[in-house]
Amino acid sequence: MSDPIHVIGHRNPDTDASTSATAYARFLNEIDRYDVPVVAAVPGVLTPQADWVFQQAGTDSPTIVETFAPRVRDAFHASPEILTTDQRLGAAVDKLIRTGHSMLPVTDGDGRLISVFSNREDVSRFLMGFDVVPMAASLLNWHDVIAVPGMAVRGTSASDGPCGGLVIAMVGDDAWKDDITPEDILFCGCADFAADLPASRRPTRIVVISVRAPDDQAVRTLNQIGTNVLHYGGTVSDLLRALTQQIRLESLELGRGVCVGEDDLLSDVCELIAKSRRAVPVVGDDDLLTGVIARADLKAAPRRRAILIDHFETSQAVPGVEHLEIIEVVDHHRIGNIETPAPVRVDCRPIGSSASIVALNYFEANLTPDRGTSLLMLGGLCADTLALKGPTATAIDRKVAGRLAEIAGVDVETFGTSVLKAGDDLLTAIPAEIWNRDQKVFGIRNYQFAVAQLETVALDDLPDERLEQFRSELRRDFEQNDYLSSLLVVTDVLKRNSWITGIESSAADGSMRSAFGSESPKPGWLEARNIVSRKKQIIPQLMQTFAELAL
Repeated sequence: MSDPIHVIGHRNPDTDASTSATAYARFLNEIDRYDVPVVAAVPGVLTPQADWVFQQAGTDSPTIVETFAPRVRDAFHASPEILTTDQRLGAAVDKLIRTGHSMLPVTDGDGRLISVFSNREDVSRFLMGFDVVPMAASLLNWHDVIAVPGMAVRGTSASDGPCGGLVIAMVGDDAWKDDITPEDILFCGCADFAADLPASRRPTRIVVISVRAPDDQAVRTLNQIGTNVLHYGGTVSDLLRALTQQIRLESLELGRGVCVGEDDLLSDVCELIAKSRRAVPVVGDDDLLTGVIARADLKAAPRRRAILIDHFETSQAVPGVEHLEIIEVVDHHRIGNIETPAPVRVDCRPIGSSASIVALNYFEANLTPDRGTSLLMLGGLCADTLALKGPTATAIDRKVAGRLAEIAGVDVETFGTSVLKAGDDLLTAIPAEIWNRDQKVFGIRNYQFAVAQLETVALDDLPDERLEQFRSELRRDFEQNDYLSSLLVVTDVLKRNSWITGIESSAADGSMRSAFGSESPKPGWLEARNIVSRKKQIIPQLMQTFAELAL
């Protein structure tokens, strides 16, 4: 398999998920666990806090992968057989037959898709009953005629230039003599046909069609009066067929028909591809041809391999997770409903952060991460454990943090406080863009509920207007989803208190107050003293409350 393996965290990626993914990808590449490169990815834009940590580490943020649903580029044939606009019809037919394809894309000199040449449509349209005679002016020039196999130039070099009509001098029919012009090409059986014409109607180019070549003296005479001579040893019908094959593809109105983009989701375009009687061209930026895709390719889209980190719930996973081959899960949360068709490597430990688990992988393998990687893991650890002061912090986290800080040359408390402050933009950011930056969806009794969490170092300073804006966005999201309830928790990471607001379905009405009490610092909000951890405090209390409801 040539595709890289992605290490990717949950939707609305926080600092722990994004830094852990990057550090774990580096670890796996260092120990060569897999036969292809391992790369870090995130399903969305980083939070300001995560961005700050990556800047401190001097490391680029992971690639954003919004979905793993198969795209056209996952199933198409790259570098296909092509035709170019300057190729001739005969060569195009030969190549189409030789390759056995249902169509060949036609590109210009820069590789842009211009048209397609199809065996079902174009071969029969242009080769069966195609009348080249009246179309010669627009489709052929003199060099095209010279290039016909079996054609020979007699006498002086023939001139270039557009053709007029093709005029065939038939024995016993002299009507053509009244209509011919100097721009026309005269097809005749004898060179004398042209010499006998008056100068005003004498063509400058003639093709003598006969078994025997024209007499040299007759050719010299025609050359002297300005007429160039070709000789063709076949029949008139042979020549007309040969001329048809000399037409350049750019002269024909082939058309493009259906084409798709390489980044299109297969689910969006599969019907177009399935209905097409031929393969469909695939284009990238600037209409550059990148491949072709056919009906049979829809069933052959490969499953990418991925490692999930910092989550164990399908509702939190990147869109398209059902199309992935999950080969590892690394997490510090409860085991959720991720299912795999075969056994996978799982590293799930009851400690404060996924970054701590990744660091332990380094230490257990007797490897020392570099300074940048150590800062990433320390940043993720401090973010998830509230600088080791939150209830999720364990003795293992503290030991890991001390060792990472030593490698990175920083003070744990000072760096941890800076991490927490870097995540506080609640006074300046647009509420609609941040209220759900760390939202997770959970399941209980066949229902789903959502909990979003924001962190600040100045909860009391948030104005009423901003708090109401957060509630409005929460309400809008709740109305768009069939949730049992949807909560927003705003946590003061220094004072270790949270304010909670929620929108509840009729079945869950009153559950928020039942779980967290009724003390109200602001209208529509509850105060939850000493509650800061969604994993260890908020979710368990909600689970207990919902489990006891008469739903």
